[in-house]
Amino acid sequence: MRDSVMGNVRARSELIAGVAASYTEITMTWPTDSSARRFIMRLPDEIFLMKEDFTYDRLKKAGFQDQRYWNKDEQETYYDLEHDRRYDVSHHLYGFGVHFIFVGERLAEIHAAASTPEPIKDATFGRDSNHGTLAGSVAFFPLPMTQDELRIVFGVPDKIVKWTFR
Repeated sequence: MRDSVMGNVRARSELIAGVAASYTEITMTWPTDSSARRFIMRLPDEIFLMKEDFTYDRLKKAGFQDQRYWNKDEQETYYDLEHDRRYDVSHHLYGFGVHFIFVGERLAEIHAAASTPEPIKDATFGRDSNHGTLAGSVAFFPLPMTQDELRIVFGVPDKIVKWTFR
């Protein structure tokens, strides 16, 4: 495996000998913090979301669905995602291949993965070089992303870590 880390963004690629890195997962922690990398997310129906749009209400209006599950045996609601176990999750939204994990009203994590056989149904990502506006041309890339596409959207990696399962 190969992880490229750019500030609060971690992208994961499976390493295959002789094949260029293909990043199938991206995780952004505390993406609305002032120091977080800026990017634009484009949904299939041409809705554009920027850092300021990553609130529960705006994401629900954009078509993301609540991901709570009711456990009838234990009579409680729970969330079914590995990332939810790291946080005291209040909301978990999902759609277009992207998970939004909230702690209270604050967005703790965005996790995107190449999830559908037809990437056109998933969100795509572009660089927010104009600080919250769509002025100028913005290239958008679906997952999986190449190393070059990842650099265009999120910048040069602070570090690249290669590792294997044991």
